Amino acid sequence: MKRSAAVILLLVSTFVVCTVVVFSTQEKSSSEQTASKGDKTSSREVDRLLEDLKLKREDVVELCLENCEKAQEPSKKVSGGGLVTKMKAAYPPIAVAARASGKVLVRIVINEEGKVIAAQSISGHPLLQAAAVRAAKESTFNPYLLDGAPTKVVGTLTYKFVLNERVW
Repeated sequence: MKRSAAVILLLVSTFVVCTVVVFSTQEKSSSEQTASKGDKTSSREVDRLLEDLKLKREDVVELCLENCEKAQEPSKKVSGGGLVTKMKAAYPPIAVAARASGKVLVRIVINEEGKVIAAQSISGHPLLQAAAVRAAKESTFNPYLLDGAPTKVVGTLTYKFVLNERVW
């Protein structure tokens, strides 16, 4: 009798643990979906900002921001600027689990003070894009000058995600 009671207790406790794990996994999944929807609503953030600036007839210069050996000459005289801090992107745990890796290109708009005011991913693995965009938004630049006056700049940053084999 004691043995059957112990087996029943073991089965009930296993059932409770499984139920808690399933519930927490579903809750986490729904919160990730909500976050994902938030990322999708901002996926055209740079495009919308550039359209607004064009309507306001504000100058925005497109420049190479990093690795510019083959940079093209801008049509307007731009000076100053430069990357001060490129924030490192956190590797999302779900991307590690899926073994996702590679480059993510993020298009950004930098304001007259050198702060990133808009960012959107333009290529790369979907599980890595949100992390790259978050990091790009935290990056800082020296102000760019157009004919001596601070100006907004559009460019791209590249984030490389490489799996550490020791994780597995």
